[in-house]
Amino acid sequence: MSARILLVTGSRVLVASTHEERAKGLLAAFASSFSPSIVVAGDADGPDDWAATWAIEHACALRVYALDGWVHDGGKPLRPWDSALRETGTRRNPLDRNTAMVRGVTHQAMGGSVVEVLGLEAAWSATKGTAHTLAAARGRGLSITRITFERSEGR
Repeated sequence: MSARILLVTGSRVLVASTHEERAKGLLAAFASSFSPSIVVAGDADGPDDWAATWAIEHACALRVYALDGWVHDGGKPLRPWDSALRETGTRRNPLDRNTAMVRGVTHQAMGGSVVEVLGLEAAWSATKGTAHTLAAARGRGLSITRITFERSEGR
């Protein structure tokens, strides 16, 4: 049986916003419906953390692409995602990390895994990292679901 991989990407500014609880609920509902065997996320606050929590609570394998240049599983480094990794502790570019996540799941999709990409995007986010990840996934032909939250009063 092939793996079912869910890559979650999302805007950090959703944390403590008026959309936080709704975003968490939508992520949980999407993940529960898809039933992944592996969850892939970055190591940022917000949707990355929420995805990791969901994976742990549902006994899924978890692959965290950290800005230290490594893919972690349960806090243990598995392999470098940065092929130029030279120094431990050197912060990597988040956009390079996003590209590496997409590249990794695309490789698995080519091997027969079913891959879904969920993006929880805050329209007011200045970094546009979620949009970057979703564009990379779309460019690789992956199935994506984009949920965009508009700015609201209070945040």
